[in-house]
Amino acid sequence: MTDLSKQRLDRFVLIVAKTRRQISQHFFDNLGIPAAPCLDILLALHSAKGAPMNEAEISDYISSGPSVTRRYLDLMVSKGLIETDDGNIRLTASGNKELDGVMAQFHTDFIEQIL
Repeated sequence: MTDLSKQRLDRFVLIVAKTRRQISQHFFDNLGIPAAPCLDILLALHSAKGAPMNEAEISDYISSGPSVTRRYLDLMVSKGLIETDDGNIRLTASGNKELDGVMAQFHTDFIEQIL
């Protein structure tokens, strides 16, 4: 690996680390919840394009057991980020807004720096 390639890789890793730290801090400061795996749950539901997901699908997505998944889902419901109805889990308007804000920040901190 050339010095330039190593420098680019180091810069890339630093930007990723900074962005993840900022997202984690945002979740803690503004929502009072951990970013991991809550952000992953928001991303899973967003990826479903409005279709509901069930608890087993969320568990698979975040590689977690049912009891741990249930605790995070309950926490996110209490914050108004998701809603559950008859086993169907969906993003709320607040969840979509939160994810949009995180992705905008991610774009500013990360994508614009790399491109």
